[in-house]
Amino acid sequence: MAHVYEGAPDDRQAGDIKPSRFRPKYRALTDAEKALHDAIKGKAAELEALFERARDLRIPAVEIQPVNVGDGAESIMVEGVSVGPEWEYFHDGMKSLELAVMWTVKGLTA
Repeated sequence: MAHVYEGAPDDRQAGDIKPSRFRPKYRALTDAEKALHDAIKGKAAELEALFERARDLRIPAVEIQPVNVGDGAESIMVEGVSVGPEWEYFHDGMKSLELAVMWTVKGLTA
């Protein structure tokens, strides 16, 4: 398989692009668009790491603990899960970051 940046683009990339929500065809990006795309994704990765640090500071990871399931039965491993509102805040924050990046890149590349 050829490297994505080598050779001619495949049939998914074409000059005559019809607007579509699901984009079966893509247009070639300019160098400026590629650079901005990469910068957005890079900053998103930085924010992702910061969001995870904030979550881990507030909700430390819980080690997996063995649980006895009964007489003569094998133990199973159970991981502690936080279900408080703070977990939802971090989940929603990460989901919002994903959506912001997705929609911004889609707008840039449409």
